[in-house]
Amino acid sequence: MTPEEMNKVLRTLYLLGGLVMTTAACSAQSPDMPPFDAAKAKLLSPERRAQLDVAFFNEFDTRREGPPTIDHPRAARVHEMAKEGFEIAFLAENIFNLGAGGVPRVETDVPKLWRRVKLLALAGDPSAQCLVWNAEPMLREEFSILPPPEPDEPTRYQMLEKAALDGHPSCMGDWGNYQYQNDAAARVQWNLKGAKKGCLICRLRLAFAYAAGEGVEKADGVAWCWILESWAISKANTVVGDAQAVAGLIQREFLAPSQQVKRYLAGTNCENEDPAGAKIDLKSSLESLVFGVRK
Repeated sequence: MTPEEMNKVLRTLYLLGGLVMTTAACSAQSPDMPPFDAAKAKLLSPERRAQLDVAFFNEFDTRREGPPTIDHPRAARVHEMAKEGFEIAFLAENIFNLGAGGVPRVETDVPKLWRRVKLLALAGDPSAQCLVWNAEPMLREEFSILPPPEPDEPTRYQMLEKAALDGHPSCMGDWGNYQYQNDAAARVQWNLKGAKKGCLICRLRLAFAYAAGEGVEKADGVAWCWILESWAISKANTVVGDAQAVAGLIQREFLAPSQQVKRYLAGTNCENEDPAGAKIDLKSSLESLVFGVRK
């Protein structure tokens, strides 16, 4: 059998296997993890599921940046989401080692578990669609775990667009990328939509946009507000790194080692200034973030 024929057989088995897989059939999981509780999943309210979805992607999007804190590692957070009945978290923790940078596990049948993700995505689940968009290149190209896609298989870019248009926070931010939105203002608006729903990466992108005046009028106080709003939901190293970069953009504007910026009220999507006109010292605020992630 030629390599081309073998690949065709593998792709056929991949697709056929997906057609018959159900949640209960996810037996290819890590042996030290309990089976998925489908009954509990049915009890999740739409509101709670949305909360878990945002929390999961904030963890997954920064999986290569180390744990958010020493006391609450990423793997434990995602495991708690899975125990609560959020299936995407369950599948992700069985496919990826989230305690080791999110690399694929070697002890599980990753293609079989991934077929479940694809089935959920094809059935219209925005969380699954966004996971396909986010993780498929790693599984297919970086680690060569998955077979090549079939010609008629929906692309991950189609999954991204569908999830974004359906209002998935993380994918709305990724849809607001220069590759898909030529207009900088449109990129800001897509990331703002995701940020308002709690998307961490969206908030960080807004911080850069306001600090650089790209797609919006430059506003240093708003830029730093989005940094603080990001820090409020994640202590991941990427937040500190981006905070340092944004602070650099602000400080270069004035060539000063420190800078006072407008203070915006927390939890207002950086729309409401402090009514007392309070200011934030950029240098001391940045130091508190750096200390907070290192302590």
